[in-house]
Formats: sequence, C-alpha cells, structure tokens
Amino acid sequence: TYHEDYYDRPLIHFSDKYGVILFQEASASWNSKATEDRLPVDTKKLSELFDKSYKKLGPIWFAGDRFKKIDTATAILTTSLFDESLINRVILSMTSIEVLSEKTLRPSNEIEALDHLIDQLKNSDFDDSIKVSLQKSLDAAKYQSIGKNCKLLIKNLLGKKDAENFHRLYGARSQLVHAGGLKDGKEEMYKVYTESYELARKTLEAYIEDAAIKTIHE
Repeated sequence: TYHEDYYDRPLIHFSDKYGVILFQEASASWNSKATEDRLPVDTKKLSELFDKSYKKLGPIWFAGDRFKKIDTATAILTTSLFDESLINRVILSMTSIEVLSEKTLRPSNEIEALDHLIDQLKNSDFDDSIKVSLQKSLDAAKYQSIGKNCKLLIKNLLGKKDAENFHRLYGARSQLVHAGGLKDGKEEMYKVYTESYELARKTLEAYIEDAAIKTIHE
C-alpha cells in the first residue's frame, strides 16, 4: 500500500527450503518510515571486555588437537545461530560439545571382561569374517559412549550440576534425532534450544580457559 511519502509492505518469507516456499501464517505490515529506538553501545565497556579476554590468549600458542577442537566447536556453535530450525540448533549445540570431548576407556574390570570375550571368540568355531566383525565391535566397546565422554568433560569443566543438565539435554537431542520431535511440543523445544546453546557456550568458554592454563604449564 503506497502513501504520500512511504509505503506498507506485507512481510513474506521467501526462503526456499528443499524446494518448498515458506509463508507466514499471517502477514504483518511494515512501515518504510518506521524507526527503532536503540540504546547506544558502550564502546569503552566493549573494548575493556575484549582486551580482558584477548590478553588471556596473548602469551598462548594453541596448536594441535586443542586448537582444532576449539576451531571446529566454535564454527559449529556459530553456525547454529543462523539456522532457522530449532531442531538443527539443538543438534548443532550438542555437536559442538561432542567435538570437545575425548575418547575415554571403560573401567579396567570391564575391559578385562571384554578381553575375555575376545579370547573366547578367537577360540570359537565361527566363520573368520564373523570373528573379525565381532572383535571390532568388542574393541570399540572398550571406550565409553560419546554421551558419557561429554558428561565427564562437562563435570570436569563446570561441575556435577551442569553435567546432569547435559544428560537431560542430550536425551532430548537423541529424541529429536530418532523421533523427529519432542513430546511436549514447541514451547519445550525452544526451552531445550536455549538451554542447549547456553550450556555449549559455557562449555566452550571453560574449555578454552582450561586449554590456556594447560598450555602455560606445558
């Protein structure tokens, strides 16, 4: 709708998702002369915060796996901010934590039991191809699941409470991957996303801080 010196335009979402054009349920008018009041940015405070964080990294040279993990996790978490799907955002937030985790072995008594099973398998009459396939699975079982590895990482970096929170959020992530949604609907979906992103951000910050300390001591 055109007026004397401005116009109203209905808001329509033109993004193309896999060949599907998405539209909003209801259109809203946009006034081309409309303005939004924004508080001025405190550049001094921003500069102080940046300097404080940057100086921590100044004497440190990140290299090897630590740098790769930080680089990849940061890229994944940043990408999540620009994805329109809350499901994708949750999965990406959890994935950024997965990147930071390390493979850890099961307790020694469990590994001993797995070695016993491997020995029994070798002495069995099964076909060699079956033995090779099952032995690979048993060797892989010597390591904790990625979920447990992440929980251990967060417990060491942030504490038991955040580790338990991760366990709950990782369960929601698994539900999204395998069932395509959450039982409690959209409101719960947004809550899971905000908590997932916040936990991933805290974990990444703590990981960088921890890596900096370890690098200095090394």
